[in-house]
Amino acid sequence: VAVDVLFVISGFFITRGFLTRKSTLFFLRSRLLRIYPGMLVATLICVFGVGLLYTTWEVSAYLSDAQTLKFIKRNILLYSQVKYSLPGVFEANPYGNFIVGSVWTLPYQLKAYAILVLSVLAFHHFVGNIERGVPRVIYLCLALIPIVLNILDRIYHLFDADFLRLFA
Repeated sequence: VAVDVLFVISGFFITRGFLTRKSTLFFLRSRLLRIYPGMLVATLICVFGVGLLYTTWEVSAYLSDAQTLKFIKRNILLYSQVKYSLPGVFEANPYGNFIVGSVWTLPYQLKAYAILVLSVLAFHHFVGNIERGVPRVIYLCLALIPIVLNILDRIYHLFDADFLRLFA
C-alpha cells in the first residue's frame, strides 16, 4: 500500500513537473540523473563491497559467475527485472538472500516515465495544448485508462500486474 501511495503522489508531482517544464529533454535528463547514478553506485557497492565481503565462494568464482555479471548488467541498466541476490551472499539468511530488494520498482518507474512522455507528446500532437478546456477532459479520460485496465486485470489477469497497478 505504501508503494502504491508513493506512486500516486510522485506521479502527480512528476506529471506536473513535466507539463510545466516545457522541455522533454530536460525532463528525461533530470529523471535519468535521479535514478542511474545512485543505482550505479549501489550496484558497485553491493558487488564489490558487500558481495566480496560476505560471499562464501572463492573470489574468482564469485566475480566470474554468470549471476554476478547478470546482477551488474541488469541493475545498472534497469532494462528488465532487477536481480536481488549474489552468489554465496546471505545464503543462510532465513528471510532470503536479497541484497537490494528495495529497488524492484525502478524498472517500473522508468517505464512510467517513458509512457508519460510518449502520451503527452502524442496528446499535444493530436489534440493540442492541455491548458484548454476540452483537451483537459480528454486527457483526464486518457488518464483513467490505466485505472480501468487495472480493475479489469484484477478480474481477468491480462497484464504484468505490478506494473499496471503502479502505473494506474
